Amino acid sequence: MEKKTSISFEKAVNKLEKIVDEMENSDIDLDTVFKKFEEGVKISKYLDKKLKNYERKIEVISKDSKLKYKIEKYKDDVVDDSENENNFNF
Repeated sequence: MEKKTSISFEKAVNKLEKIVDEMENSDIDLDTVFKKFEEGVKISKYLDKKLKNYERKIEVISKDSKLKYKIEKYKDDVVDDSENENNFNF
């Protein structure tokens, strides 16, 4: 079984940009384009989950009655890095 590792948001964006560039600027066969498209969709879903997770964390920050900022403990992340679609091979 292949070992999968979690990648950073930035690395995932770079990988997605590389896939798009290859699809736009390369003379590759349809099967390869389809495989790259599938990989791009997986990365896009991963990035969407990460962004939603960050958004939820930001929403947790709130003002108290004295207009001082407080950070509440965040309970549950949207992104679970143990899921296969969130892990990529390099």
